Amino acid sequence: MHAGKAASLGRLRLHAASILSCWSQPTSAQGLTVVPEPANVKEGDNVTLVVQGFSGTTLSYAWFSRSPGDSSDTQMVMYSVIYSMQTPANIRQKVLPNGSLLIPNLVLNDTKYYTVQMVDTFGKILRGGAPLTVYEKLAKPMIAVNDTNILEDESLILTCSTENVGANIGWFFNDQPLSLHGRMSTFKNNQILLIKGVKREDAGSYQCEAWNPAHAKRSDALTLTVSSSESPERSNGATLSGGSITVVVIGVLAGVALLGALIYVLITKNTGRGKKDQPRGEQSAPRYGK
Repeated sequence: MHAGKAASLGRLRLHAASILSCWSQPTSAQGLTVVPEPANVKEGDNVTLVVQGFSGTTLSYAWFSRSPGDSSDTQMVMYSVIYSMQTPANIRQKVLPNGSLLIPNLVLNDTKYYTVQMVDTFGKILRGGAPLTVYEKLAKPMIAVNDTNILEDESLILTCSTENVGANIGWFFNDQPLSLHGRMSTFKNNQILLIKGVKREDAGSYQCEAWNPAHAKRSDALTLTVSSSESPERSNGATLSGGSITVVVIGVLAGVALLGALIYVLITKNTGRGKKDQPRGEQSAPRYGK
């Protein structure tokens, strides 16, 4: 078993040597097309770099990568079509029988330019490549506001916070993309939304969204209430709740009861004093019902 495996590896090395000889003296410079599927990917996704543009018989494929800022390619893996074997075999990236490259469980460092080089049975060499960008997996953003219950014509400031540096920010109003009008402005890469001269029609649900071409995360909804500047519902910047109203009513009723008791005591006292000052003979006899 070990002898057979060694023989296979030996044949693969000889085959690779012949391929390298072809590369050193290419007989053709035809191009291939490499298409990432899906086109936009994030951390943890899988991507396949699909090879297109050739319909003949292939001997081998070799894949190269180049990181941003590098000037030369680095060989990643070679695949022999004859032996259905890739070298090295114990890596994350896998070459499929059609020459396409599968990269599972993407990380940010997989953002590179990838090139495939193919050799056909006539010794012709075809090359093609494509860039691959791996986007960051986004966290849920948070939305904050200076006041959720304001009067008309006041100003409102909403702030969207995200831990993902460089993420794009968008705003939603009542589950629809927010269309900015003349009283609205955004600052700090869209993270701050300013609404001047708030109107009743600005009341509703607000959300912010962090997004990139491969991923999007939206904040919890924040509900804004706009009261008329002449509305009795809000006084000194605050609105009375149901519990506060109950306390006020109880206080008023207690005050009325106390005032009634005080009046009763004063009347009773004055009446008793009047009876005491009358002469005994002039006191009227008690009257009984017939």
